[in-house]
Amino acid sequence: MNVLILLIFISVFLAALAVTLFVYSVRNEDLDHALQLSLKPLEDEQ
Repeated sequence: MNVLILLIFISVFLAALAVTLFVYSVRNEDLDHALQLSLKPLEDEQ
């Protein structure tokens, strides 16, 4: 039973860490270059 409680706390901690890192990357605009990369094949080469 103690192992189950430990696993619950570890999973909650990992989920909170994932959310925190996602919010950090969105606030620092790390994902903004994805839009530019998706439009790059549409540019005309001269």
